Amino acid sequence: VVEEERPEGGEHSGNGALVPQTRSTESYMTSLRANDPHLVELDLGCVALGDAGATELAGALRVNSFLLDLYLGSNALGDVGATELAGALRVNSSLRELHIRYNWLQDAGATELAAALRVNSSLRSLRLEGNELEFGGKEALRIAWGVRGGGLRL
Repeated sequence: VVEEERPEGGEHSGNGALVPQTRSTESYMTSLRANDPHLVELDLGCVALGDAGATELAGALRVNSFLLDLYLGSNALGDVGATELAGALRVNSSLRELHIRYNWLQDAGATELAAALRVNSSLRSLRLEGNELEFGGKEALRIAWGVRGGGLRL
C-alpha cells in the first residue's frame, strides 16, 4: 500500500486537495465542540498546540461524532498530550485517521495510546513517525493494533 504524503498546515477537502487554513485554531475547536457535521477532515499541523492545546482538542473530540481525519504533525505534543488524546479515543467512535507525526511522544504516551486502541474500534490509520518511541512503546502499540492490518506507522 502506497500512502501519499499530505502537506501540513491546512484543511483537506473531500477530494484530497489542501484548503489553506484561513480559520483560527480556536474557531476549529469551537466547530469540533459544536459537533459541526461539515468538519470531517482537519489539519492542525505546525500550529504549536503543545500539551495544553492537545488537552483542549481532546475535550472537543470527546463530544464530536463527525470528524474522520485529524492531522497533528509537528506540534510539540508530549506524553501529556498523548494521554489526553488517548482519553478522547476511548470515547470517540468516528475518528478513522490520526497523524501525530514529528512530535515529542515517548513510551509513556505510546502506552496510553495503546490502551485506548484496545477500546477504540473506529481508528484505521495511526501515524507516529518521528517521535521518540523506543521498543516498549512501539511493541505496546503493535500489540494493541492487533488484527486491524496496515495503517500503523511508527
